[in-house]
Amino acid sequence: SDVYKRQYFVLILASPFLTLTIRSLGGKKLLALILVFGLIWSVIPTITTRTEYYGSSLLWFIYLFFVGAYLRTKLERYRFSTLKAVLLATVPWLCVAGLIWIADMSNRSSWNIGFVDWFTFANMTSIFTLLSSLGLFILFKQWRLGYFPWINKVAAAMLGVYLIHENPTLYPWLWKTVFNINEHLNEPLSLIHISEPTRLAL
Repeated sequence: SDVYKRQYFVLILASPFLTLTIRSLGGKKLLALILVFGLIWSVIPTITTRTEYYGSSLLWFIYLFFVGAYLRTKLERYRFSTLKAVLLATVPWLCVAGLIWIADMSNRSSWNIGFVDWFTFANMTSIFTLLSSLGLFILFKQWRLGYFPWINKVAAAMLGVYLIHENPTLYPWLWKTVFNINEHLNEPLSLIHISEPTRLAL
């Protein structure tokens, strides 16, 4: 969204000052900061499903900047096994799938646990999302993939795809008029239909 774009721009402007803050904190204090605010902004909201604990998305981006800085330093001295990285990336989402199923069954039945907003378990500040993202980051950071020219060609097109999809003038026309995504959401091949604009942009 436009809000995220502006916040990301602010994050880029603030990054030199954030880097100075990280260097002044040192490893132990940085880890303590990550754990404390991870508890407040991720763990507690996920467990309680109480959105009032959330910080702003800009603060969350800054928090992820700190997490990335710590992880970068950690990976320079320690190598995670591929199995650990894969488990960290996949197990949280298996937990999310189970929790979403429980939440859906609760909301559809007479179970006495009240209404549960399943999206709480899958949004960007969820502890499951955070852990899974860290697992993927570690996995690809340590992956010795080698050089493949076609990957660079596809990657070079990604910014254009993003700008087309997220342009506030273009995306309502693209998704609602040209591809009419809403009418195809419940079809068996809906994922292929939804991915069609991306294929054409490439």
